[in-house]
Amino acid sequence: MSVATPSAVAPPQAPPPAIHDRPGPAYETVVTIPVGDNGIRYRGAGMTEIEITGPNGIAVLPDGTFIVGDTFDNRLLRFDAAGVRLDDIDLASLGILNVSDIVAGPEELYLLEISFQVTPERYRVNRLTFDGQSIDHVDVPLGYRLEDGLVGLAQGEGQILLELAGPVRSYQMAGPRAENGGEFYGLPAFGRLYQTHYETPCGGHPSMTVGNLRFETGRTLGGGLGMLAVNPDGSFYAWRSDVIRDFPTIVTDQTIHYLDANGQQLAVARYPLSEWYFHLSEYLAVGPDGNVYALITRETSVDVLRLLFYQELEPLESGAAAPEVTSGTFPPMVDSRCDCSMVDRVPPDSEAARQIVGQLLANFKVDWPTEYMALDPLWAVDRMGDYALLQGRVTDEAMVLVLAQVTSRGYVMVTSHTVSNPGPSHSIIPDLLRAKAPDAPQELIYCADVGLFLGETE
Repeated sequence: MSVATPSAVAPPQAPPPAIHDRPGPAYETVVTIPVGDNGIRYRGAGMTEIEITGPNGIAVLPDGTFIVGDTFDNRLLRFDAAGVRLDDIDLASLGILNVSDIVAGPEELYLLEISFQVTPERYRVNRLTFDGQSIDHVDVPLGYRLEDGLVGLAQGEGQILLELAGPVRSYQMAGPRAENGGEFYGLPAFGRLYQTHYETPCGGHPSMTVGNLRFETGRTLGGGLGMLAVNPDGSFYAWRSDVIRDFPTIVTDQTIHYLDANGQQLAVARYPLSEWYFHLSEYLAVGPDGNVYALITRETSVDVLRLLFYQELEPLESGAAAPEVTSGTFPPMVDSRCDCSMVDRVPPDSEAARQIVGQLLANFKVDWPTEYMALDPLWAVDRMGDYALLQGRVTDEAMVLVLAQVTSRGYVMVTSHTVSNPGPSHSIIPDLLRAKAPDAPQELIYCADVGLFLGETE
């Protein structure tokens, strides 16, 4: 049985979180773990030359049991729903080292193991029973590791996914060597694709698309938006951050939003970011009761919090953007917030377009003599400064989008993207190019009309 298909059991429908009418406390403390030999230890505490590290990852099992990853002592700490300490799970005895994320499925526990700087280096997803017995593991394939943007695990419809940032994409683990795995532009779950996007350098807000819905959040100075969890009925949880003030200190407001399948925000909770002792990378989990639980580090304890949801919350600071996520229409093919008049739309049947394509293909044959590229028919050529963005067909089944740059040899390929069928929504294409070519003009990237490239029009 592979990691990706744990009996093909999808998570059951969770109830909505408890929603309170009037704003009150941000959280309730469920578990308190003392810092020290009888609890959890920090690495680097009191040492100015070393960054403090400690626990990493939290999961809530179907019976309400809490699992906390203790990286210092390489174990999983277990607490019942009332916060009573149960037996620990010793990971060293299972051959597991340095867990960076934990996900609880309906029947099994999944651990992302990244034992870097240890010989032999291991990137694995481990399957365990809820009481800590090892079932098996699968190696994370090359191309989906830390240097490729790996941030943790996500759970789809009975599948365990690797979540990658910049832009957000995922890889579905399958088979003992992941030979049947598949990459997605976003997180697939229950028939819809959940995609998060950069805010464009031309303005606008961080956004995400869910099916044919678009969501945005206002921000004061900066911030982001992303997915936390999805229910079978299409309701979902999103996190939102807002950078509020840059003088004399930077203040960040982090809120968790619960939305229904149609995009209506039903409730919002706040994580007490200002209270933590040091940063954790994986500290949020949705429990089987629909509530969101969070780890927070303090100087003398690590606490598990139950975040409290309210119908609405006021901004953390007066004048800051409201903590809400709003839905709208599907984003346009062209991002109108950019000054698209700066882009030269070269007619694809013009001599200038033929010259660009000729130089590109000639240099491609020199640089990659064993590879093949064609642009027939050529659909679009956009040009700005030293860069050009070309769209066309490679074969009867595949379309290609090429970002090229002028050199002493003429136009050479900087990066490309090919799809065999309509793939990602057109709002994710600029994010892919921006991640691969951050020095290219952003107007060129964000003003591209990729409708033909994605097979949306003929």
